[in-house]
Amino acid sequence: MKRTIASTLLAFLALARAAFADELTKSVQSELKDQGFYYGEVTGLNSPETAAAVKRFQIRNGLEATGTLTPDTLDALGIKGASSPHSSAPPALEPPRVQKPVAPAQKVPPSTTRKDSPVDLRRERTPQEKDEEYVRREPPQQQQPQPPAPPTQGGGGEYGRLFSRTPYASAPLEVQESTVRKAQRFLRDLDFYREGLDGRPGPDLEEALLSYQKFIRLPLTGRLDLETLSAMRLLPGRGGSPVRPAVRPIPGRPLRGVWID
Repeated sequence: MKRTIASTLLAFLALARAAFADELTKSVQSELKDQGFYYGEVTGLNSPETAAAVKRFQIRNGLEATGTLTPDTLDALGIKGASSPHSSAPPALEPPRVQKPVAPAQKVPPSTTRKDSPVDLRRERTPQEKDEEYVRREPPQQQQPQPPAPPTQGGGGEYGRLFSRTPYASAPLEVQESTVRKAQRFLRDLDFYREGLDGRPGPDLEEALLSYQKFIRLPLTGRLDLETLSAMRLLPGRGGSPVRPAVRPIPGRPLRGVWID
């Protein structure tokens, strides 16, 4: 009778300890999964995957990497039950381990541990991951504001070429456009130019200037040089009537630079 009662009591104690171990393992698996260290299902079984997750958590938090639920590991996880007799301690047959004094583990804020993925020690980081980690750690450098570029006179290269070696080469853009517009109007009255009066240089204006220079026997430059501006009476302070060709071009005849007689 006494032997039966003792056997029943021992079986009950074994079941109670197993149930406590399962609940403790479930709590550990759930907490490790929330923090990104455990990838399996919460079953309450002390599987090799659970031991690997515990070891990763211990490495991250500066604990002794045993892979077992030591009291320090349970304290770092914030799970009560470190003083329980069934705490997944190392087997009793192993010699006692001498633990080196370590600094107290720093608790990582929950907002940081739950967002960052665990460090996988089994593979090497790619160069792209290293660059992304460097960018996260290094604050962006503030660029110094660049001083504004000084304003330039004239309309740029096309006007500079058109008015090369004339007073208009360094004149303001408004003056250059007005002078070109006057030259376009004068050449259109002579049927050398047949485009709009936009005040801008272009191939049509160059061909018209070549034709005008050919008819009044000026150097064929295709530009508003000093002689051409003087003939058109477009130089500052020059009055009088502009020089017109003795023979007007035939209407509809194509103008292609050097006029062919």
